[in-house]
Amino acid sequence: EFSTFNPVVKLALMTVAMVIPAEAVDVYPLFRDADTTGRGVIEQEGFVELMQRKGISEDLAKRMFKCISLSGANELCYTDVVAACISSDREMLRRYLPVAFQFLSKGSSSLTKQELLGLLDADGVVTQESSQQTEKAGSGNPRGVCVEKLFERRPEGILQDEFVQYVKTELARAGVSEETRRVSP
Repeated sequence: EFSTFNPVVKLALMTVAMVIPAEAVDVYPLFRDADTTGRGVIEQEGFVELMQRKGISEDLAKRMFKCISLSGANELCYTDVVAACISSDREMLRRYLPVAFQFLSKGSSSLTKQELLGLLDADGVVTQESSQQTEKAGSGNPRGVCVEKLFERRPEGILQDEFVQYVKTELARAGVSEETRRVSP
């Protein structure tokens, strides 16, 4: 479930969603059809109607929408949808996580803790709501915990392979299927 991923994984998936070519993901035609306003977003009502046409119940469609929405807003942008869909597509992750790292590190061979924390703050991946939920659960700051874990072995900066492996490990830990699936409507 996308909403349960830690902030670093969400940032990685959102970055992959930004750098991946639209033609590489089969959800674009579906997204375009659901964007009834032409603003590049799908409102919850349109998303629910689209999912119902695909045979999904209204209740499940509403829960899916809530899980995909990072900000808790009443609309999804294309990268929200792609990021949620690609989390279980091993081939897409294999191909585009290194590209995402290069984007995040601005072409550098490593990414420092301060750079990653700055990206997390700037991107708004950790919403106030998710921080409060995590604190209620007693596990502290979700951003700080996952960033500290990522930099345990190499405090001076992580390399691309370490970043990619961390994201894949965290996805597996979150229960994302290990089978290869193509993203399709």
